[in-house]
Amino acid sequence: MNIEPSILSAGVGNILGEFPEEVDGITMTSVLFCKHGGLITPVTSGQEVTDNLILGVSDDLINLLKKYETGMDKSGNYLLEGSPALYPYHSPSDDPNVLTIGWGHAMFSSQEGEFVFSDGTSMNLYDMCIYDSSGTQPINGITYDQAMEILQSDIKMREEILNEELEKRQIITLIDQHFYDALFSLIYQMGTEQITTNTDLSKFLNKTNFDPTNAQEIKEQFGEYTNHSEQGTMRRRADELDIIFYGTYERDYDETRYGDIWAKKTHPNQVTDGY
Repeated sequence: MNIEPSILSAGVGNILGEFPEEVDGITMTSVLFCKHGGLITPVTSGQEVTDNLILGVSDDLINLLKKYETGMDKSGNYLLEGSPALYPYHSPSDDPNVLTIGWGHAMFSSQEGEFVFSDGTSMNLYDMCIYDSSGTQPINGITYDQAMEILQSDIKMREEILNEELEKRQIITLIDQHFYDALFSLIYQMGTEQITTNTDLSKFLNKTNFDPTNAQEIKEQFGEYTNHSEQGTMRRRADELDIIFYGTYERDYDETRYGDIWAKKTHPNQVTDGY
C-alpha cells in the first residue's frame, strides 16, 4: 500500500509506542491496528477500505473541513482560509457563552474546556481567554501543533459516533468513502445528535436509500440543514453533495448549482429567496 504523506502526520507510530520511528502518512485520526500473521499493520484514517468498510474520513475531507472551520484572530478578524484560531474567540453567530478555538472546536463552558495533549500538558482552553490591560486582547493562546491535536481528537470522537450508528443500522459496509465524508462534514457542523436521535436524517439512514442514484432525495436531505438559509451553510451543503456525486473536495461559492433543494422536506411548497 502506497501511503502519501498526510497533513496530519504526527509520528503516530512513535506516539502510540507501536513503532520505534515515526511513520510518514499515518494520521492520529482513528488509527487502527490490524493483526495479520503476527504483524501489526497500521491502517490510516480515510486511506484504507477493507471489505467495503470505511475506517474514517479521508485527508481530502480534512483539508476541506479546515477551510470551513477557519476561525478568527485575537482581534476578531477572520484568518486566512484554512488557518486555525490559536486564541479562543466568540463568533457573532454563537450564543454569548460559546468560545471556539483551533478549527471549529466549540466550548460552552469551562468544564468543556479541559484538554490533555499527547505530551501530558493539560490546558483549559475555555479559561485561557485572559484579556490584557486594555480588556480587548486575549494574551493566552495555543500553538499550531496543539490546534492540530485538538482537531484530530474532535475528528476521532465523531468518527467513533458515526461508525457506531452505521454499524447499529448494519449499513456501514454499504456506504462508500464519498458518502461517509459528506455525512461526516454535515454532522461536524450540525452536531452528532442529528444521527443519534430521532431526526429526519436518522430516519433517512435507516431506509438505506443513500445510493447516489437516489439523487433528488439525497439533495433534499442535505438541503434540510441550512442554519435558517445562511448562505455559508448552504454552500457547505452543496460542496458535500459534490463529494457524493462527483468525488470533488473543493469549496464552490455558488449554493444555487443544485437548484432550490432547501428545506423542501419541511416546507415542500416554499420557494427559497433567489430562486
